[in-house]
Amino acid sequence: MGSGVRGEQRVSEALERLRREVARLLRRSPPGLEPDLWQRAQRECRELVQRDVAQQEPGASWRARSDREIVLPPSSLLFDYQQQLVDALRSWWAGRGSGSAPRAMVALPTGAGKTRTVMYVLLDAFRQRVLARVLWVAPMAELLDQAAECVQYLRQRMESSRELVLRFGSSHSTLADTETAVLHFATVQAAARRPKHMLRRTVPELVVFDEAHQAQARTYRAFLAEARSVASAGLLGVSATPGRSDEDETKDLAWFFGHNLLIPPSLASDPVGRLQEEGILAQLVFHTISLPAHAELVRLSAHTDVSNKVLLEEPTRLWAAGQTAVERARTGQVIVFGANVAHCYALAGVVRALGMEAEVVTYRTKPERRQAALQRFRRGELRVLVNRSLLATGYDCPAVTDVVLAAPVRSPILWEQIMGRVLRGPRVGGTEVGHVWELDDHRALHGDVLSYERYRGEAW
Repeated sequence: MGSGVRGEQRVSEALERLRREVARLLRRSPPGLEPDLWQRAQRECRELVQRDVAQQEPGASWRARSDREIVLPPSSLLFDYQQQLVDALRSWWAGRGSGSAPRAMVALPTGAGKTRTVMYVLLDAFRQRVLARVLWVAPMAELLDQAAECVQYLRQRMESSRELVLRFGSSHSTLADTETAVLHFATVQAAARRPKHMLRRTVPELVVFDEAHQAQARTYRAFLAEARSVASAGLLGVSATPGRSDEDETKDLAWFFGHNLLIPPSLASDPVGRLQEEGILAQLVFHTISLPAHAELVRLSAHTDVSNKVLLEEPTRLWAAGQTAVERARTGQVIVFGANVAHCYALAGVVRALGMEAEVVTYRTKPERRQAALQRFRRGELRVLVNRSLLATGYDCPAVTDVVLAAPVRSPILWEQIMGRVLRGPRVGGTEVGHVWELDDHRALHGDVLSYERYRGEAW
């Protein structure tokens, strides 16, 4: 059987499997709901699934974008706390020994400008010729695009007589010209597929791991093992949540980055609260989505443990979450978080049945369609995006006003990352208040949003 036939067969099987899962979630309608509305939700959901899966290509989420290259010609950007972190990074890099590979983790709350801070240091190091080649890896192509946009923004505002080349992909030849600085971007998946090839091509002096709390995932580990073998290459992690749900895994993560956590002294032990006071981060307002009396027991809290199967198959929860998204999208822009792909399509079907356009984006969404949906959302042409966890980590869109948690988020790390989608404050282009709509009591499960303070202690 040819690869094309096998690919078509896999798509067909995926479509049928997703149809069955969605049908199970939509088989019962909420009590008292007009049958026409529920049938419309079922129809909208079926059409979305058919459209998206039929256009899906096997392995779409793993396919690298076309290789490309951007040449940037020679050419107060930071808050005080960012400048403190810049100074710490400069000292860290200047203190490396001959032939050694310095390791560290940079941490700031989500929305506080981690990428800008690190990129500022890199551009300054390029300008002063203390760095020439850097490899920047991240788990999503969209995060690489955001990082590249940050470079171009800073480059226009920082004087430099040195040419800088931004490279994407893995087929570029090694530049022999040491006068030209090179910043190479790659997804973790692309780097892990051919780690030796990637490192030979880029010959990095420094490897930066964006969203480095994921460093122990299988795809990260494959590349990290090779990166560590490059004795002279420094390793720098970047994360708002430098830890894991498991304490031993947090210790392993801290060990890998040299137990060296770089944070701004001025933010002390309450980084989120201090940045909210300054308007850099938004104030979070939590709302409990109303449910009828018969469904009130179908909630997760610190005192009740309900299985995901029971929660997802309660139609009243599904309808209430979709209805909330529609109401909030009339005046804002909403990201909905579901439990799995089938749940996301069911939620989008409800939103569409209520007259509001919604798109589902997942790791399997065809890259071109995913990028188009994100761009429309950023421009305000699309008001509701539904996803499982694709947009939880690192996705930066200041226009987001609300997140809807349509299923329990049992991981404190994932929950903190999701909160970051509405944490960008007015001083950095966001909103004064970020609204979180939930069916389950996540603060009872995870406490407050703490960023790196959640993981400081013995590990770091």
